[in-house]
Amino acid sequence: MRYYSVVLKTNSEYIKENAKIELRQYDYQNPISAMNYYIYKNIKNGVCFFAYREETNAVLAVFCYEEKKEPFRSTFNYIFEILSSVFAVRKTAAEPCEITMYDFFDCILESKRRDYLSNWTRVVEAVDLGSLFYHYKDGSQDIYYELKEKIVPRKYKKENSIYGKSTLGELANIESHKNLSEFKGNMVHYVISCKGEKAAADIIEILSQRLAESNRLVSRRIEIICEITPNVYNADIRIEKIIENNYGGVTVIDLSEKFGYNSADYGMACRHFEKLIKKYSNHCLFVFTYNINNPGFAYKRLSSI
Repeated sequence: MRYYSVVLKTNSEYIKENAKIELRQYDYQNPISAMNYYIYKNIKNGVCFFAYREETNAVLAVFCYEEKKEPFRSTFNYIFEILSSVFAVRKTAAEPCEITMYDFFDCILESKRRDYLSNWTRVVEAVDLGSLFYHYKDGSQDIYYELKEKIVPRKYKKENSIYGKSTLGELANIESHKNLSEFKGNMVHYVISCKGEKAAADIIEILSQRLAESNRLVSRRIEIICEITPNVYNADIRIEKIIENNYGGVTVIDLSEKFGYNSADYGMACRHFEKLIKKYSNHCLFVFTYNINNPGFAYKRLSSI
């Protein structure tokens, strides 16, 4: 799934006065809640939209869609046709911006707090976030890994002088060989070894940016799986859902062992990741990172790919 935010040039009073439906059939008091519920009931499968905050002459909203079934532009036009024809919303403040799963889930919770989304639990399941954010329901925490997310910035990032020759050479190669076809795929995956986490994060960001600008990534979302424990295979459904949900994006797997474990403990974890990587090798770009002074289970994992 791909997740986006958008700012609508409207407000609750305008929606109340110009809606082509009887809003009280969907929410007796709140026009934005009524709009959310109407769209939820009438939108097609694989697409979700809701508003989560009202500001001065603006309503903040998010939407998501299954990118393997529908392209971005046709999905956005479809949503806007509903907003325009039913609620007379015809303008946005700017083009939609891609956001992370965490951002989208925070918007669900904010919409819930403002009583804009009475059916929020159904929305969580509909947008494939139920298995990832299950701890909001029962209060438990995932102990098998840590998930971080970021969006590749559009502002051009310059190469750092401390990059090695191989890194600089690959960045130059990507820039000089832009993808001019409709094919979006990953012919190669990457291994990054650095002496620190910040250095690895910096290289991942500039690498992803160059690939996105060269039309080799469908999504600008980066999923980072780190702090992995040896029994990570117990979280099989959630790990696979993260990868599956990041079609056309970048999935980073940090091969450092978690504090308190050693690399010899990661045999089953390595086999688990090997299975997932082979299954999704054409689904997203994989980047493997490790500390060059403390390679963790990198040698055991990378040798089998």
